Amino acid sequence: MATRDVLRRAALPAAVVGVLLLVAALLIVLLPARGPAPLGETFSVRPERLADDDKVANPGKGWVAYGDPAAYEDTPDPAYGDEVAHDHGPRVVALSDVAYTRWNWSEFYTDPADPATFTLAPLDRFVTSWLETDPDRRFAFAVMGENTDDCTAEVSVTPAWVFDIAGAAHVWSGSCRTPVWNDPVYLAAYRDLMVRVRDHLAATDEGTGEQTWLDRVEFVGANSYGSWGEGHTYGLGEGSCGAGARTDENGACVLSDADYRTHLRIFLDVFTPSGTPVSVPWGATLLDDDGAYDWAVAQGLGMRRDGIFGDPGYTPGSRGENLVRTHGISPATFELHAEPEDVTDDDVLEALEIGRPTYFGLGWPDEADRLYGTHEAVVDEVQRLLGADLVLEEASGPTRITGGVAFRPRLRWSNDGLAPAYEPLRTGFALLDVDDVVVATSFPGSGTSPQAWAPGRSVTEQPSVRFDLPALPRLAEGDRLRLAVGVFHASRPGPGYRLAVDLPRTDDGWYPLTEVRAVAGTDAGAERERHEVELLVPTTTGPDARTARTRVAVRRELLSGGMGDRFNAETAGDAITYRVPVTTPGRYAVRVRTWHDSFGGTYQLLVDGEELGAPQSTWAADDLDDPATGEVTDAGAVWLAAGEHEVTLRLVGTESPRGASLTTDYVELQRQGTGPVAD
Repeated sequence: MATRDVLRRAALPAAVVGVLLLVAALLIVLLPARGPAPLGETFSVRPERLADDDKVANPGKGWVAYGDPAAYEDTPDPAYGDEVAHDHGPRVVALSDVAYTRWNWSEFYTDPADPATFTLAPLDRFVTSWLETDPDRRFAFAVMGENTDDCTAEVSVTPAWVFDIAGAAHVWSGSCRTPVWNDPVYLAAYRDLMVRVRDHLAATDEGTGEQTWLDRVEFVGANSYGSWGEGHTYGLGEGSCGAGARTDENGACVLSDADYRTHLRIFLDVFTPSGTPVSVPWGATLLDDDGAYDWAVAQGLGMRRDGIFGDPGYTPGSRGENLVRTHGISPATFELHAEPEDVTDDDVLEALEIGRPTYFGLGWPDEADRLYGTHEAVVDEVQRLLGADLVLEEASGPTRITGGVAFRPRLRWSNDGLAPAYEPLRTGFALLDVDDVVVATSFPGSGTSPQAWAPGRSVTEQPSVRFDLPALPRLAEGDRLRLAVGVFHASRPGPGYRLAVDLPRTDDGWYPLTEVRAVAGTDAGAERERHEVELLVPTTTGPDARTARTRVAVRRELLSGGMGDRFNAETAGDAITYRVPVTTPGRYAVRVRTWHDSFGGTYQLLVDGEELGAPQSTWAADDLDDPATGEVTDAGAVWLAAGEHEVTLRLVGTESPRGASLTTDYVELQRQGTGPVAD
């Protein structure tokens, strides 16, 4: 009321206002036009942060809604009485960023005894029903091999035809026919299912030619083992873990460490080559003691903790303690499982501080609506805290730009979220015309790294930006271009990420900063170009030329961009190849920085298929936080023409029985001259 009173007292009489408007109109007509105000030599912008409860929806984070957005008439569930399962209220549908479900494997068959009746209808129905609520909806899912809630003597969760294969093994868990989890028949059939699901998600639309849904998948649950796929065997038969199994403190069998890793490699092999994240459910203390979960995180796999806010006496870690290992390395996911009325706001905030999740499952429909109803204020604010919340605090730089000439804008960024960005992101710059049409873009290969913006810190970057402007668009007299900035996924198409700032944003995700004057010119290239490999799209091959090895972007704070590329080789000849651009032909020294650890192997560097330098070992002790474990290899010099060139790292041997992984930080080309390489 006080503000409104001030406005009323300050209001002018209507007659006075009319005279002033008339004078202003005459001045506009009579005074000569002067054109746009002159530009200064530099600009400086300090955007305002958005309010804490303003939603900023981005891929790679958010609230997760379980089940379907609305009831299906043909799927009543007696457990819900007269209601129908998976019927979220409109508030939860609007709040949620990611839709998640987990299916019984047998649901993919109209007749689980007949493999010929395979159908992907459950997947299609789930996705399309959520897309009706939001065309930009993102998804996550898992497929269970066992679920003690649904199995009976007549109906198994793993389809019956799998048990009918010659040599297949199973045990009876009460009335449930349960797989033997290390049975090769079971593992091969489950892997085939994951391949079929992945290929269906990656299929292209016949009308647009665009990929259908795979880029919308936030994570795939590694739920091939245990009851509900949660990595434990509570309530299952003692023999379900096969030879080499142990018994945990609850009397349940646990797979051996080696057998459990075999399960995880299914997901590494099938999904990570396409960049699809995988989330591993925490389920067994013995696997924790073995280091199996630490190994999974080291591969870049995320982790999930079911039963958040459950009874701490029965489920230790119910505040997210089991997920601390993921901090700064891979995304953590919470699944709520409690009576929401028994959870306080302080409970929510405490768990967030401990586990620092990127995703937070709201619980099944009834739980989700009740949680929002009892904790609306904290739920609204937590959306911004989940994962990374990127803020542009300040930007400055020149207002005159010449094509082909580098300039260094100064940008100060911060991350107000609980976690860093776990997806490979890149900062881009653009010149826009008056209609927001992009005239030119520049994506610096180094000097700016969104995934290195740690929570609670500010970082100042001054990347080298160059625009190739062989010709400028014909502009109306007095029109200027605008310099814009944006944050984009390194390989996936689509608009840029939303920043938590009060700035106009184009449909493509660019944030205009200032008007600039641009002069035509072409990009001559820099003498030294560093290419952060997580921003490149590699190819991986085995010795038989099949694209079969796994690659995943992994975080390490001591990597130059806060992230690198982890390649999980298996046998000699496995290789990963990056394509790097060269603008100016010449003689270039080639340098590669790799991360050394106890999974390392020995690799040979090749440029355009020719070996360069001697093989280099990437094996070291377990200390992944030791700066000495990152080493730069000066492979030698080679003459490169203008265009793209292939830089390959090929496994030639391994010193560790734990594997032959390779984590690459960057590839650097240093121009030494324009003549040929000396003999």
